[in-house]
Amino acid sequence: MVLDEVQRVHSDRDRAGRDARPAELLEAVDLGASYAACVPRALSGGQRQRLAIARALAAEPSVIVLDEAVSALDVSVQAQILNLLSDLRRELALTYIFISHDLAVIRQVSDRVLVLYRGQLMGQGPVGQVFQKAAHPYSQLLLDAVPHQGMSLTQRAERGFLAEDGCLFRGRCGRVHDRCAAQPPLFSVSPTAVAQGP
Repeated sequence: MVLDEVQRVHSDRDRAGRDARPAELLEAVDLGASYAACVPRALSGGQRQRLAIARALAAEPSVIVLDEAVSALDVSVQAQILNLLSDLRRELALTYIFISHDLAVIRQVSDRVLVLYRGQLMGQGPVGQVFQKAAHPYSQLLLDAVPHQGMSLTQRAERGFLAEDGCLFRGRCGRVHDRCAAQPPLFSVSPTAVAQGP
C-alpha cells in the first residue's frame, strides 16, 4: 500500500502507529478505509486527488507543493477538493505552494501571489493587491485574459522577439522602455508587497 510505503520512508512511528495511520489519512481526506486497496483506474478523478493528498500527508509535511491540483477536475469536484485543502491547512497548520494557471482558483486559495513569465518573477504581493493593482504589464495581461461577458476572443499574434536578458516579457509588451533591456529591479508597492518595474 502506498500510504504505508511513504510512512516507512518518512515516519518514525512504531509498527502499530504505522498500521493505524492509513485509515486516519483516508478519513482525513473523506475516503473510507476500503479505498486503501483500490487501484487508481478504479477511482474517479476526485477520489484519485484525495488519495494523492493523503499520500502527501503521510510524510507529515509542513509544506505541500500542489501543481495544477484541480485543473483536470470538473467545477463541483474542484470546489470539494479546494474546501478539503482549506480544512486541512487550518487543522494541520500546513503551508501550500499552489501552482496554477487558473486565476479564479489562485484568488480563492492564496494569501500571497507570485507571477512568473518563462520562469522570471514579474510581480508578487498579497492576493488582493496583485489582482486589483497589477504593477507589471504581464500581470495585467493575465488578469485581462480572464474570460468575461462581452470580451473579444480573438487571438493576439506574438509580437517582437524572445528576450534573453532583462525583462523576458519586453518582446510582447506594449509599455516597453529602454530600461527593460536590463534586469528590472524590484520595487516596493506596499510595506509587505514587492513587484518588478515595467
